[in-house]
Amino acid sequence: MMTHTDLTLYEQLVLIALDLTSAAHPVSIKKKYLEIGVAGAILLLLVRSGRVTFQRSGFQVRGQLSVGDREVDDFLRGLENKADPFKPLRIGKWLQRAAKPKLKNAVVSGLVNKKILARKKSKLFILKPEAREEIMQRLRAAIRGEERADEQTAALAGLAHATDCLHGLVFRDELKNYKTQLNALGEQSGPVIPAVRTAVAERKLVNSILYGASAVAGPSAAVLLVRACSS
Repeated sequence: MMTHTDLTLYEQLVLIALDLTSAAHPVSIKKKYLEIGVAGAILLLLVRSGRVTFQRSGFQVRGQLSVGDREVDDFLRGLENKADPFKPLRIGKWLQRAAKPKLKNAVVSGLVNKKILARKKSKLFILKPEAREEIMQRLRAAIRGEERADEQTAALAGLAHATDCLHGLVFRDELKNYKTQLNALGEQSGPVIPAVRTAVAERKLVNSILYGASAVAGPSAAVLLVRACSS
């Protein structure tokens, strides 16, 4: 049986973000902020491997950005600071650059290669729901304080909470009761998960502004605003 120890932190995050009814039905990933969480999970792995170190002004790359996953590494190479590789990078800015659908798709491809997910006619199916359920049970126990969370579980709980991926894992009303516990779990991993929370809040604010602009002035105004925010 495959367990969480066989999966990376970012693979576990994608698995719990699946909208799943049964193994016989296609799964979907509708979580709006998942890409930011995946980027945060990868940054944590880069820190633990010594490829990135934190500084007061951000973080410094100490080697090639690589997590040992070919498709993810291909994506990361495009994020390397070729202009000034010695210049510290701001965590929030890097998260926003990395949080692309292409990164999430690279992780999904890895789960397909591991035969946890399968693609059939552009649809995704879960082949090993027990792998996901093991992760979910471990997270529930950590969130409710029933078991002491190890480093990876604490990081996963923090990332899932920051990116709104816990709905379906615990009840919405229950989340309010465990907010302090979830924030504490996330802060065990240093500055990355608080930066993920900030990046998600900024994305929500931008989305809200764009929605308002579109409602008042039409879609063309929203497009212009997107370009202005991106420049």
